[in-house]
Amino acid sequence: MESDLHRKIILNQSVVIQDREHPTIDGLSDKDQLVILKIHNDIVTITPVMREILDVARSPNTPDELIRWVAQSWGCSYESVYEPVCSFLKRMGRLGVLVYEENQPNKSSSVLEEFTQTGSFAGYTLLNRLSHNHKVALYKCTYGNSDSYSYTLKVMLRKNPDESTKQKFLKEFKILKSLPEHKNIRNCLYASEHEGIPYLLFEYIDGVSMSKKVDKVSLECKINITRQLMDTIDHLHRHHILHGDIHASNFLVDDQNNLHLIDLGMAHFEHEEERHHGGIPRYMPPERLPDHPFDFSEKKGDYRSEIFQIGVCLYFLFSGHYPFRGLLLKHLANAIKNESPSPLIKTPLNEIIPHSITNVISRSMEKDPLNRYSSVAEMMDAWKLVNQHEELVLT
Repeated sequence: MESDLHRKIILNQSVVIQDREHPTIDGLSDKDQLVILKIHNDIVTITPVMREILDVARSPNTPDELIRWVAQSWGCSYESVYEPVCSFLKRMGRLGVLVYEENQPNKSSSVLEEFTQTGSFAGYTLLNRLSHNHKVALYKCTYGNSDSYSYTLKVMLRKNPDESTKQKFLKEFKILKSLPEHKNIRNCLYASEHEGIPYLLFEYIDGVSMSKKVDKVSLECKINITRQLMDTIDHLHRHHILHGDIHASNFLVDDQNNLHLIDLGMAHFEHEEERHHGGIPRYMPPERLPDHPFDFSEKKGDYRSEIFQIGVCLYFLFSGHYPFRGLLLKHLANAIKNESPSPLIKTPLNEIIPHSITNVISRSMEKDPLNRYSSVAEMMDAWKLVNQHEELVLT
């Protein structure tokens, strides 16, 4: 593990990872953002981000694959995370937390492998896998052998998880059931558990990620998508719910250019002490950026921080690129805190972007939260003036 980047490693089955919500060891404050790691007779504290890496390592991966996962998840270069991630993996190897795959005792097939072999789960026929990460997999499915109606099945990739982990997964269902239906939010129909595996059943949306539409749709269409996006997040906020992870890939756009919010896995009520708010650094508002890259999303989010994230989504939608960039995480953080985005001038289809649009997006991404819109409702009022003040010029 010291030098072989291409030999598969895996989390030792005897390791116990304990969240801070559980009873903790003496001397560790409930407010400390640490996770407890138990291996043999040793107890180690790690950050939540380090815990994410170890969760990925529950399935066999090479160190190279883990480094690439971190780089992709954080939206930065492989080179920028290579050294800190390698150092962390080596430390975990020395402690016996990570072992080579062939040395893992009593290896059993993963949940993903079982689904591939059986093609079914809990009475549902799995038609194709839509996406997956180290925590969950999403499948297009039908009930039984019927193909008359399709669903989206979201399955946790762990059998018999602890109660805290299971409740975090099922919380998306509880949030959606507490929320009045909205045409732009995908409905969750059912939540249950089968053979120790929790799962959620959603309606199926036939669409593509909003991030794949930015180079293909007209300015007029982008304006319509923006209105839908604002209306969707406003619906959450009016019911005292923070989405927690607003970014372009959490929205699908169907062939009629209708927008659908498809992931509320990090959503929480305003009054909750939820700190893991917003998982992608390039969407992070400056007030939520700590100095240490291994605890990138430490500070609690609020409505104005989500308005900033909406602004980043819209900048990306209209321009085709992100407002803040950096080779290293510290460079990205510096850009978000101190630099102004390049002016929005034309869309990828070479259409001129009216000033009324750029003004709304710019205000939503103000460095000082107090200079942003106070609510999505106020931002929507400003957006309604877009077509009244500017003609859409096609070049």
